[in-house]
Amino acid sequence: MLAAKSESSQARPTLESLMPMAILTSIQAPVHVIDRHFNLIWSNGFTGGKPEYRPGKIVGKKCHKALLGRDHPCPDCPVVDVFYTGHHQVREKLFTEINPTAHWREVHSFPIKDHKGRTLYAVKIGFDITSQKQAHARMERYMYSLEKSLGDSSDRGIAPPGGTFGLTPRELEVLKLLAKGFTRENIAQILGISPNTVKTHVVHVYDKLDVSDRAQAAVMATRLEII
Repeated sequence: MLAAKSESSQARPTLESLMPMAILTSIQAPVHVIDRHFNLIWSNGFTGGKPEYRPGKIVGKKCHKALLGRDHPCPDCPVVDVFYTGHHQVREKLFTEINPTAHWREVHSFPIKDHKGRTLYAVKIGFDITSQKQAHARMERYMYSLEKSLGDSSDRGIAPPGGTFGLTPRELEVLKLLAKGFTRENIAQILGISPNTVKTHVVHVYDKLDVSDRAQAAVMATRLEII
């Protein structure tokens, strides 16, 4: 049995035999290759100025632990879905766990398959889209200012002067912290309430603002001039 297992292990294709490595090394963004156990097996060394992300410090560790300081994969992790579906996945994610300055990345994950079509590895690439998000928020502010100057406050999504869409003072506090990039756990600590209570407030905020995610809520917070 041990001999058979050893032979199977030796027959496993190497990363280099499945993927042109020159392509990965040429990408000017963080690139990581992850196996089915979420171990980081390769990194292109793009650290963004953070020495803790050097390949020698992260390769061989769990990706969620090495990159985000988490004990388990993130909710809605694109790498998980790559191994589950065998198809390219993309997410827009706001990162606040390690870097205290919140930043947005468009995270792409691609499957690396063997000749039998089995997904052995996932490539994860994170493109920084913070500037695009900020530009979009500025555009929203300009549009809101224009709408106000024209006296049109009747459109959907525009609160009347002094209006806050019925948000309570506590919900406004939660919205302000959400828009600044704080996680729910951070908000719970800041406000001295439980994470479950924060989750309830977030649900109410989303319902009242008629939004479905943090980015949309941040735009509305800008419109309400609370950030």
